[in-house]
Amino acid sequence: MKKIITIIIQICIVFSTGILGGDWYVRPVGGNYGSENGTSYANAWDGLLNVRWGAGGVQPGDTLYICGLHYYNRTNRYQGSGDITISVSGTSQNRITIRGDYPGDPGIIWGAHRMSYDGGWTYEGDNTYSNTMGSGTVDWHYQDVTVSSWVVLDIAEGIAECKANAGSCYWDSVSHKLYVHCTDGGDPTDRIFSSMNGHRFLISGTEYITLLNLKFYDTYRIVYGEPGGYSNIRFENCVFWYAASYGDPLNYHSSNYHHIEVVGCDIAWGVGGVNFDGGAGIFTISRNLIHDIGVRESTWNSDAHGISAQKPFDSVIENNEVYNCGTGITFYNGELGTCTNNIIRWNYIHDTHTLGGANSRGIEHNATINDVDTSGNEAYGNIVVNCEDVGYRFRYKDLGKFYNNIAYNCGTSFYLHRQGGTTYGLKVELKNNISMNPTLYHIYFQDSDHQPGTGDINCRLDSDHNIFYPISGNQFVFNHAGSATTTNFVGWQALQGESRPGSTFDPHSLTSDPLFVNGSGNYSLDTDFKIPSNSPAKDAGIGVGLAEDYFGNFVPRGSGYDIGIHEYNPTSKIELRYHQIK
Repeated sequence: MKKIITIIIQICIVFSTGILGGDWYVRPVGGNYGSENGTSYANAWDGLLNVRWGAGGVQPGDTLYICGLHYYNRTNRYQGSGDITISVSGTSQNRITIRGDYPGDPGIIWGAHRMSYDGGWTYEGDNTYSNTMGSGTVDWHYQDVTVSSWVVLDIAEGIAECKANAGSCYWDSVSHKLYVHCTDGGDPTDRIFSSMNGHRFLISGTEYITLLNLKFYDTYRIVYGEPGGYSNIRFENCVFWYAASYGDPLNYHSSNYHHIEVVGCDIAWGVGGVNFDGGAGIFTISRNLIHDIGVRESTWNSDAHGISAQKPFDSVIENNEVYNCGTGITFYNGELGTCTNNIIRWNYIHDTHTLGGANSRGIEHNATINDVDTSGNEAYGNIVVNCEDVGYRFRYKDLGKFYNNIAYNCGTSFYLHRQGGTTYGLKVELKNNISMNPTLYHIYFQDSDHQPGTGDINCRLDSDHNIFYPISGNQFVFNHAGSATTTNFVGWQALQGESRPGSTFDPHSLTSDPLFVNGSGNYSLDTDFKIPSNSPAKDAGIGVGLAEDYFGNFVPRGSGYDIGIHEYNPTSKIELRYHQIK
């Protein structure tokens, strides 16, 4: 009997200390939550900075519920930030899960801090107040933050403009004062949040952590792992909005990280969206909604990418919707980095912009400076709409495959251009794609550098079984060794076997209207790009090894493969690929 009782006591101790899948709870600062030992909602830890990691707290297999609205209150203008260091790892079988979906009390974390500085606010007249700050930012200030609402203050150009406009603020870098004119003209005491220096998670040398159903606002590098690195980190169904002028809502910064997943998240209002910096290995970005990047004047930047990665490898970007960004998806190699075996598929990218020098492109594989490995890169089943510059851009020496994509109303649908100053070749396959309504070119292909005689003789373009519509004038360019031939479609096809042996210039491609089901020519949804039974795209493609179309239908259906994103079938399913946060 004593032995049985001892075992029961040991089991109770195990669960009470968080081992073998225990639950822990944290609630906002200042709540007086019973014993405040984190063991239940009623006895939750008092604030994020009091969460215990490791023995007696969150350990492998455990779940931490973040409940309620969490922000960091700075009472001194030189006070440090409220960073939370996750100092313990999960395992492959027992991940640590940090979630924000406790029933009736969702978890919300602000990276901006509440300004409760000593000295308070000084009235400056005209319903405007000032507060001296240790350091300042012009990017984001918020008024009256609650669980469900807040006001983003407009940025005024000076004190006079701030006084004249309710709901605005002005940062004076000389006096180090922030001027605020609240929307109701009232006193801003304890009502204003200033960008950064609030809460964020720091992960270094840790792995197997999942953040689930949380909302993060004004976060800068929510995961920042230099120099220890991190791996097997998953973000699922989270919201990441706002970031300062030199930050992205999700910025992975380290030279040693891998197996990162971003799934089903809503990411917006930063200089960039998701950024893998320093060598991104084996990541997955799936079913996210990424939007409004680089659109606030203080965050204008030529690199306003929805998704970007430096030297990525063995990674998948799929089923995302990306809009109102400078560029949808960008890969960049740097001087010594490889870029291998990356798949970009089934994404819907539309309405990119040029604010602050942004490029307005859809999908680009950009800037290989040296002769490094760039093999295994594919983009298929994507939709790119309303990109002023380029729909698809490719500049790598190893074979890039573009299958069953759509480029609609872009400057140039497919821009294939080797990197200047290099001597390697450019190899591209274009099959089963639809290029529609380009403002400049359907295809621009440059196979070698601008200096004659420096090109790799292995340069190759294999383009066939595509649809180009409409055909109007000289919409095809072949630039060989700095000498460009701009031609119509007949002239493009006539290049076969002449200027570039081994290349294919669309002998079986079509110039007919694909008859998308919308029919209005004003396409606003990915489902608008389905084809009907009488479309010339039906059964006009070629097998390229794909097993399904954009909507998840099996390929092929009918008597052959279809061109574009949709494999026609009377009973085929039609649904949005991407996941939108409700």
